[in-house]
Amino acid sequence: MNQDARGIQGHRVARQGYTEIWLRPVTGGHAVALYNLGENETTLQLDLARLGLPRVPRALDLWTHENVKLGRGALDVKLPRHGSAAFRLETESA
Repeated sequence: MNQDARGIQGHRVARQGYTEIWLRPVTGGHAVALYNLGENETTLQLDLARLGLPRVPRALDLWTHENVKLGRGALDVKLPRHGSAAFRLETESA
């Protein structure tokens, strides 16, 4: 994610308790990172429309390098304690 030619910094778009969601525009779409800063495992719902990304045809899990299926524009992500997840979202307009 840090090698995008545009070099635009990410910003926090959501925070609830010990969880945070960060978003960054990259060439061809967006990168999104989810963080669990707490002591307990948790599940975050990544709702793409709430992030202003209603049409995302493809998502890539940046840790496993596998394509992720987006059910109805949302993704439930299980995060271990002090864990994170990161995805590259290819937007239609890209």
